[in-house]
Parts: sequence; structure tokens; C-alpha cells
Amino acid sequence: MSELVRAEIREYVAPMFEQIMVRMDTLATKEDLKEVKADVSELKVGLNEVRADVSVLKTDVSELKIGLNEVRADVSVLKTDVSELKIGLNEVRADVSVLKTDVAGLKTDVSELKT
Repeated sequence: MSELVRAEIREYVAPMFEQIMVRMDTLATKEDLKEVKADVSELKVGLNEVRADVSVLKTDVSELKIGLNEVRADVSVLKTDVSELKIGLNEVRADVSVLKTDVAGLKTDVSELKT
């Protein structure tokens, strides 16, 4: 008789126990879903921060490129200036050479006049 009573109790309690377990799983799933939603929300915030950082970096790189182009232009101007100075230096050297020749000629003329 006790076995029959136990069997009846099991037969009656088992479906209720299964329903309780399903509800617990559902609650756990809902909690997991809430945690996942919170994680996704945090990731979205992080992603927006990264996007903002990337935007700033793009601006910085753009400004650096502009600066680099300006430096290149300045270097080009300096190269031209150096080239012109070299030409001017060569002209001065040529003038000095002519002046040395003139001075030598004058010295010769002066020494001839003295004699």
C-alpha cells in the first residue's frame, strides 16, 4: 500500500516538479539575457568611445599630413635657396679670381713705374 501511495505521489508531484524546473530555467535564461543585454550595452558604449578616438586620430593624421606637405614645401624652397647661394658663391669666387689677377697686374704696373 505504501508503494502505491508513493507511486501516486510521484505521479502527481513529477509534473509539478518539471514545471518548477522549467520555470527556473526560464528565469535563469531571463537573467542571462539581462546580463547579455547589459554586456552588449557596455560594448556599445566602448565601441562609441573607440569610434570617437578613431575620429580624433583621423583628424590628427590629416593635420600631420598637411604639416608634412608644408615641411616638404619648405625643404624644396631651402634646396632652391642653397642652390642659388652656391651659384652666388661661385660668382664671388670668379670675381675674387679676377680681382687677384687685376691686383697682380697692378703690382706689375707699379713695379714697372718704380723702375
